[in-house]
Amino acid sequence: MHYVENTPFLLSGGADESIRLFNLTEAKEQGTILFHHGDVNAIEFAGKEMFLSGGSDGKVVLWKTKDWSRVKTLGSHRSSVHHLCLHPSNKVALSVGQDRTLRLWNLIKGSIGFVRKLKFEAWKVLFSPDASEYVLLTTNKVIVYKTADGEESFTLENDLGWNDVAYLAVEFCIVVVGNDKMIHLYSREGKLDLEGKVNGREIRTIASHTDLRLRTVQVVEVPKEKKLNSLVVTGSSDGRIQVWDVFEEEDQLLCEVKTSERLVCCATLMKNC
Repeated sequence: MHYVENTPFLLSGGADESIRLFNLTEAKEQGTILFHHGDVNAIEFAGKEMFLSGGSDGKVVLWKTKDWSRVKTLGSHRSSVHHLCLHPSNKVALSVGQDRTLRLWNLIKGSIGFVRKLKFEAWKVLFSPDASEYVLLTTNKVIVYKTADGEESFTLENDLGWNDVAYLAVEFCIVVVGNDKMIHLYSREGKLDLEGKVNGREIRTIASHTDLRLRTVQVVEVPKEKKLNSLVVTGSSDGRIQVWDVFEEEDQLLCEVKTSERLVCCATLMKNC
């Protein structure tokens, strides 16, 4: 699921092999796009004019929003695509899949840039807001890499398992959620542990008080006292959506909505459509 700022459109993909288009201004579904043969696992806007999709058929597809038509199938993983992310320039994208590869796509040329074999299966890939680094999410690790040379910076580990990760642009840190029902905030500057490995420096941990695991996390930047403040939005398997101000002296749960659904993803927006 993905929303692009200053447009009324939200896109979602699912196990029904379709991409569904929602108009948030009119609060209704506006159309359905069919192309992938299998689950649609990843959708990312590339600015307002283009978006990418990836599915269990392995295909990475470029679309245009003017008429919601397919521009090109950029290429394929050997198996299911798990996630996609766009560089802030919207000129390149990264994808990870079940085939244990990280792939870079050149959106200007419409072709593959490179393929990097991984020793693990990554479920999510994400550029930092300044694009100086990117993270890979595995079952129990979040691994941070330098964009310039692809070298590993540090690793965040959780024996109980991670489920999602996001960047806080203003505070220059990473927020991670998982099966321990906690919200973890880490500095993007690593530290050496007793074994000589570089790990993330944890800033704070917040108990969500949910009944089941935290499944998804997003960050929204809001104005506060003439500056931007990061709010953390979480969704849990027991159907709770929570909004946290994590940089107050005492952790502030600003809002909680209890739904009847098992939440697996969320999208955030600030401005009216």
